[in-house]
Amino acid sequence: MKAEWFPIGHSLGQILYSLPLAPGEKRRIAVLDWSRSERAGREESTGVSEQLAHDQVRDRTVSETVSSALKEWQKGESFSWGLGLSGGGGGGSGNVSIGVGASFGIGGGSASSQGERAFSAESLQRLTDAFRQASASMRELRSTVMVQSEQKESGTAQTRAVANYNHSQALTLLDYGVLRPSRGDRH
Repeated sequence: MKAEWFPIGHSLGQILYSLPLAPGEKRRIAVLDWSRSERAGREESTGVSEQLAHDQVRDRTVSETVSSALKEWQKGESFSWGLGLSGGGGGGSGNVSIGVGASFGIGGGSASSQGERAFSAESLQRLTDAFRQASASMRELRSTVMVQSEQKESGTAQTRAVANYNHSQALTLLDYGVLRPSRGDRH
């Protein structure tokens, strides 16, 4: 056979103090009650923020200019002159014949030519390249730690009069400690 006991509420523990009283004896006892409580708390908060700004600009310009000019001048002359003269005669008698002839000629010519040509050209090319880059970074870390502690202590003293009014028997008072069972305690 097996028996198990489970405490439901409070139970008596060890004897803390005993007070024997003789018949008709009276005593004054002082009951001191002292308590102390302590409480501590810690609170921590951390915040992080980060920000990044980036700006990039590129500007390119290409310009080209071409300019040309052509100038031409031409002049020409021509001159021609000529003269011609011719004559002739003849006669004859019998078996003899006589002939006379004459001829004259003059000719001339002149030519002149003049020219001028001018060509000019101009070319201009311009390249512009601009590059700009800017960055800004910000990082912030905030941390707060708060520790709070509280202690209390109190004490009270009471006096009581304990008397044994029975004049024929002695009396013993026993003071027990009170036990509070925790879960899992079995007796």
